[in-house]
Amino acid sequence: MPLDPRAKRLLDMLAMSSPAAALTTQSRRDGFAKLMQMGARPQAVAHVEDIEIKGPECPLKLRLYDPVPDRAEPAPALVFLHGGGLVAGNIETHDAICRDLANALAAPVFSVGYRLAPEWRFPASLVDASFALDWVAREAAALNIDPARIAIGGESAGGMLAALIANGHLSVKSSAKALLLLCPVIDLAGDFPSRSEFATGYLIDKATLAHDIADCLGEDQPASLLPSPLRHGSAARTPPTVIVSAECDPFRDEALLYAQMLEDEAVPVRHMCHAGMVHSFYGLGALLPQARPALEQAASALGEFLRA
Repeated sequence: MPLDPRAKRLLDMLAMSSPAAALTTQSRRDGFAKLMQMGARPQAVAHVEDIEIKGPECPLKLRLYDPVPDRAEPAPALVFLHGGGLVAGNIETHDAICRDLANALAAPVFSVGYRLAPEWRFPASLVDASFALDWVAREAAALNIDPARIAIGGESAGGMLAALIANGHLSVKSSAKALLLLCPVIDLAGDFPSRSEFATGYLIDKATLAHDIADCLGEDQPASLLPSPLRHGSAARTPPTVIVSAECDPFRDEALLYAQMLEDEAVPVRHMCHAGMVHSFYGLGALLPQARPALEQAASALGEFLRA
């Protein structure tokens, strides 16, 4: 299917407004924040609370979205890791996505403000993400959630972090009950046909990806130093997984490959590839009507795994 007409209008508008100046970390952050703000269509959630905990090396910020704060029984929960290439993005840029997920799941969502590169090189982001999962499980009784029904999830590069944690690349005390991946970046060192097909003009291009990798690792360091769920950990250890991908996304093929790898290991997988859509489309609900239904469909599948 060709690129959706609304998505094409968005890409054309972004191309016209893109500055000619060389990409910097700050311009990457500013541009990403502007896009996510422009595309946000936030829902009300019954209870939203900012939390600061003692992280592994410095304070770590979380935001709790709880659609049913007065529940009688402990609920399942989702620990969510935002996208942005491990360089851009934060709790605010993904506020609308987390609101949609919390309401659709009818369960708490914890958004994690993990440390970003280049101020904190990789694996600081992965260390923070795993620490957050352990903290939520450890504090489950106080949070009125079920420690045996905690999912971890993420979008784009945050999906890479979530998958690495779920398949045991980094030791965590808690085992995720399920995994949610939204247009995940599965292997930053990979060479896939969709990377070439959508190399420019589809929200994230080769130059941006190379800049993010340099920020994460330092100049002239190979992308292969960033671990991949395709190359590290054990796919057999991965919990039931929901994958959302987009047809016109540079990272489409690696999402498909990861889904196939999990299926080969008999891991239950629900993979939803959305026709005509672009990377991170589910966060652009004010511009793309397909966004919220896609998140609701993913949340429904995740809820089935969590409540099984």
